Amino acid sequence: MKDFFKKWENVFSLVLLISFFLPWVDFGIVSIPGYKIVSVGQGLSDLASAFGNENTSLPPSIYLVYLIPLLSLLIMYMSYKGQKPKLLSVFTGIFIVLAFFYYLLAGGDLGYVGIGAYLTFIAGVGLILSPFHNIKTE
Repeated sequence: MKDFFKKWENVFSLVLLISFFLPWVDFGIVSIPGYKIVSVGQGLSDLASAFGNENTSLPPSIYLVYLIPLLSLLIMYMSYKGQKPKLLSVFTGIFIVLAFFYYLLAGGDLGYVGIGAYLTFIAGVGLILSPFHNIKTE
């Protein structure tokens, strides 16, 4: 277990897991952590439909947000069991980076992005690069 954090993919997976519980959306007085994105989106959708807006359903792809903690836990579990999660680390990182760029290309505003989303993006980039480097200790 002491060697567990000598691998970058474990460090970035832990950062990814922690960032899921930090604010992803921050409006100043209201912040929404990653694990509440779907439920808040559903609540806003229900509110809009109550006011007569018919096209208010959430896209099914919003549920992919739950893959983030699952994949990070899977990476750490595989590493703990002695397996090499290099491919899964790269896949997870690419998934996160593409999702972030999709948000930007869809007109997302960086002014409302919280610290959790930034850490998620940084951890995603780190997961892409992590299989190629280990933490050196002397």
